[in-house]
This record gives sequence, structure tokens and C-alpha cells, in this order.
Amino acid sequence: MVVLIAGVSYAGYLAIKLIGETRGILAVALLGGIASSTAVAVSLARLDGGAPEKRRLLSGSIAGASSIMFLRMILVVAIVAPALVPLLAIPLASAGVVGLGFAGWLALGRRPGRSTESVPELAPRNPLDLKLALQFGLLLSAVLILSRAFKEWAGETGLYALATVSGLADVDAIIISLAEMFRDAGVTAPIAAAAIVLAAATNTLVKPVLVAFIAGPRMGLLVAGPLAAALAGGAAALWLTAS
Repeated sequence: MVVLIAGVSYAGYLAIKLIGETRGILAVALLGGIASSTAVAVSLARLDGGAPEKRRLLSGSIAGASSIMFLRMILVVAIVAPALVPLLAIPLASAGVVGLGFAGWLALGRRPGRSTESVPELAPRNPLDLKLALQFGLLLSAVLILSRAFKEWAGETGLYALATVSGLADVDAIIISLAEMFRDAGVTAPIAAAAIVLAAATNTLVKPVLVAFIAGPRMGLLVAGPLAAALAGGAAALWLTAS
């Protein structure tokens, strides 16, 4: 499973290398979101120079990368637990599409003109390096062990709590853990799907906080707008499909 996630991450990394930085920071952010939306958020937040038009571009790009995460989650779920796709595809796709729409408006709308100012180069890390693979392996192992322990000790509530906490750092590890528990009949499909949604929501909510810490509250609020719309879109889709 570590190889699976590394392969998905490498696809994003390779695309960034091939397309180059010259096509613009927005394209880099969207492609980088395939590899790690959190890494994109940190990298772009550090580029904020205080110019309003640049801040809108950076904030929209961060929100766009975070919205790509929802679509990537559908791909990961389809590979590791196809039976969960019918429960998750519509809400996750809705969140991703709504988030991308608002992120695009933020990044490109109401701008006084396209700036030719050079943007500092981003330096995406190779997702296949040994350090990253080991870190993810350790995280995945911890989540696998804790998820089963929480399930035994606190039942569904403990599993939901773990999914919420795990989402602060990563969504892939908890998806894989829940998929394995679902395949082993440790949890039902609705419980696994609900926990995955909680992890996605937590991971999304932490992005504006992270950006605000790095670049200040103004940029954090700009990022929060599209991501709040994404969560609202996903929640509405979830409610409609469940009713």
C-alpha cells in the first residue's frame, strides 16, 4: 500500500517536473495537489509577498490543490476498497468540483491584470525518496494499529475520533486502514465511509489554519472561503444521497 500511495504521489511530482514552473503557479498548485495538498499549502503560503493580486492567486491555488484532494481520494478508495465508491463518489466529487470552482474564481477573478512578475521557484520533494516512504510507512502502521485498538476500546466513536485526528496530517493512511477493516468485516461500509468523510473534513479545515500561521490571517481567510464552500457542497450532496 505504501508503494501504491507513492506511485500516485510520483505521478503528480513527475507532472510538475515536465510542465515546468513557467506555466504559472496555479498549474503547479493543481498538479502538486495530486501529490500532497498540504505540501502545496505550505510552499505557496511562504511565497506571500503582501500584494493583493498575488495573495488571491496564491490563496486560490492552495484552495484548488486542496480541492484536488477530494478527487484523489475517490481514486484511492476505488483501488483499495471499490465497494465504498458508491457511498463516497458523489459527496467527494461534489466537494472537489465546488472547491475548484470557487478556487478558480478567487485565483483568476477580479484581477487588475496578469502580472509578469516572476514567482519564486517551488521545489517539490521527490515522493519516492526513502525518507518520505519510511515516514508514510510508520504513519500507516500507527494508524492501522490505533484504528483497530480504538475500535475495540471505544467502538464506532473511537474509530470516528481516530479518523478525525488522523485527518489533521494525512487522509491516505486512514483510508487504507478503514479499507482493510472493511474487507475483514471489522466495520460496515457506512461506518467506514463516514470515518473517511470525517478525515477529509478535518484535513480540509486544517489548511486555512496552517496558511494563517505561515502567511497571516488575511491569507488564511481567503483560503477558508473556497474550502468552506467545498465542504458545504460535499455535505449537501451527502444529505441528498442519504435522504
